Amino acid sequence: MAFLRSISFFVVVAITLSVANGAKIKKVRTPKEVAAPVVIPAGFVKLAHKVSSGEITIKDSRTISIKSFSYDGAGPDAYFWVGKGTPTDSAAIVKGRKIADENGSYDVIQGYDKTDIELILPADITFNDIDYLSVYCVSFHHLFGYVKIPKNLNVPEYSEDVVVATTS
Repeated sequence: MAFLRSISFFVVVAITLSVANGAKIKKVRTPKEVAAPVVIPAGFVKLAHKVSSGEITIKDSRTISIKSFSYDGAGPDAYFWVGKGTPTDSAAIVKGRKIADENGSYDVIQGYDKTDIELILPADITFNDIDYLSVYCVSFHHLFGYVKIPKNLNVPEYSEDVVVATTS
């Protein structure tokens, strides 16, 4: 981690293109005290429908990587769900919101069997805005599993993939 703290910015460049050909270079600034990534070794708290996972890593302000995610797919209206408060509090969880799955879909999630996935929060929220990520069945108001998000995260800002444009 000491190495990460010594970096003030980094640059991503497509080696096969030159700046003269119109490649755009993106500089990403990082705070001096960055301690990324944040690892949650325990994974999901298991409540129903075989929801479980291995290690969970918060990679940046909007991206979370989940190792060995499992869910039996039997929930009729289940989604990845985020919110404030305690997920086991029924009054708090109904105020949460669904987020897209690893494919960017907002459809009911299907089964997973020890699958590594990466989820990205919507543009209007970051991990500092939420207290949990869960698998939640909206129709039956049933929580299948969750992970608490640590407070006051100091991770890099989310950055879209670098887009390289060329001029003709």
